[in-house]
Amino acid sequence: MNHTGNKAQELFASGFFCAESVLKAVAMENGADSDVLPAIATGFCGGMSRHAEMCGAVTGGIMGLGLVFGRNTVEDKIQSCYEAVTEFLKTFKELHGSLNCKDLIGYDLGVAEELEKFRIENPEYEKCTRFSMDAASMVQEIINCKKKDCKKDSLT
Repeated sequence: MNHTGNKAQELFASGFFCAESVLKAVAMENGADSDVLPAIATGFCGGMSRHAEMCGAVTGGIMGLGLVFGRNTVEDKIQSCYEAVTEFLKTFKELHGSLNCKDLIGYDLGVAEELEKFRIENPEYEKCTRFSMDAASMVQEIINCKKKDCKKDSLT
């Protein structure tokens, strides 16, 4: 666990959710923080606004990588960002077995009864906190590695 993962954990504990925590932690670590960042990520929490789709921690990580490696003009290259995102998705899926919120937590948060059961069985959103910490850590490791031009094997 690196500093960015710990920061994501702190942000989650303060009341931010998965995508918000990961994006904000990565932004803070890389000098790109902004008051609009949690808001941009809010709709991605809960597997895309509780639709049980892609995990919010994963989408927050993708947005964080976009902040660092994304393009600002149409002339900018996309390859570096796409490579970083691909590496992140592969690493997260290898560790947790899925990128999908429902598969990861075992509940469909869009169904009221399942959401309530999830809240009872996962106080303080333990599973989501773990995914957020791991995603933020992985993203920061990828950022650090790409900036140093190190080998992918160093991430495992």
